[in-house]
Amino acid sequence: MSVTRYVFSRPALLVSLLATATLLAGGWVLRLNQDNIRVSTVRDSAGVTMISNTDPLLDQNCIALDTIPVLIIRSGTGAWADPFLSGTVGGVVLGDGRVALLDAGSRELRLYSASGTYLGFAGGPGHGPGEFVEPTWLGRGGADTLLVWDDAQRRLTAFDRTGRLLSSRLVAADGGERVGPSRVLGRFGDGSYFTGPGGLFQMPRERGQARIREPYGKLDAATGHVATLVEGRGSESVAGARGWYVLPFGKRDIAVAHGETLVMGDNGTSVLRYFGMDGVLVREVHWISHPAPVTDDDRDAHRQYAATISPRAVPPMDARYASVRPIFSGLHSANGGQLWVESFTGGWESPGSWLVFNAEGRLLCRVSVPGRPRVLEIGDAYLLAVQQDGSGEETVTLYRHSGGRVGVGGADGRARLSTLWR
Repeated sequence: MSVTRYVFSRPALLVSLLATATLLAGGWVLRLNQDNIRVSTVRDSAGVTMISNTDPLLDQNCIALDTIPVLIIRSGTGAWADPFLSGTVGGVVLGDGRVALLDAGSRELRLYSASGTYLGFAGGPGHGPGEFVEPTWLGRGGADTLLVWDDAQRRLTAFDRTGRLLSSRLVAADGGERVGPSRVLGRFGDGSYFTGPGGLFQMPRERGQARIREPYGKLDAATGHVATLVEGRGSESVAGARGWYVLPFGKRDIAVAHGETLVMGDNGTSVLRYFGMDGVLVREVHWISHPAPVTDDDRDAHRQYAATISPRAVPPMDARYASVRPIFSGLHSANGGQLWVESFTGGWESPGSWLVFNAEGRLLCRVSVPGRPRVLEIGDAYLLAVQQDGSGEETVTLYRHSGGRVGVGGADGRARLSTLWR
């Protein structure tokens, strides 16, 4: 499919207005923002909207993130510490300011007050209703219902906001369109569950260098039917003397459930593709990026970081490395329709940096998050994140932010939160 992209400069404003009328008559749509040069939008004959963010000069103040967190929960001992917190894989903030964390180490759903005081837990190790073997995802339903996916048992469990068990359902796949192992990664706006590849590394069949095709889809929890929406490509993998390994700094597809769309991008490009609930491409979003080469310092930092995770994560001494660093490493769907794209930092560089796009795909600004965080949830006026130090100690932090200019809550949201976190 051939698509022409139109990018206009200020001297060409009159020409652009004339072009707009012509394009509309021909079935195309072009929209420029108030500055006339930053965003161009084109719709092709197949109905795919192509959005090009062409101005690299972003508004750095569209979201103001507090530099000091209003809530801190640490593993280990001491102030605000929880000695049983050992592997946070999910977190949500409830309507009254309490925080729920899903901990893979203890296999518990742990609850904290708005001030960070530990309140109790739900779940625990086991195979019975409300118990976990390998919890990997925490989400929310209506009325602050807490939803947990257990990957090992293929079980969806629901708790109320106090941790009381509401339901526990084994999800047996019906075969349908399911290909390979899949796990729940999120939830779509229509209530169905977003599924993606399982955690097991799949060995490529080709020799040399390859990328496994991985299915992403939606799960109907009632029937266990998983319908594949789109196939992505997994991490670049290389065959070495001791077997296959993931190419350091290599490419991979990253996907997220975003309202009633599935957003996917190859982290080696600055392009995001939006797919509808029928798997049809409806939008592409482009932005300007400047890929950086992988240096010797990058390779050394990668090996040191991998050693803190596991000795098995360290690449072989003769390992190949990609020549260019990825552009981004994560996608997060935020309240208000925003999509946050995590700039690649490798896991060892700080601060964390995110690009924020609005619901239409316009690039709004860049937001820096202190430290090396893994974002758990982005709410109306807060950001919940977790990070781990070199000794394995975890710190969960909650920051307030002002998002009024991009519809993320603004003054009203911050005023409400100030009554919860002081």
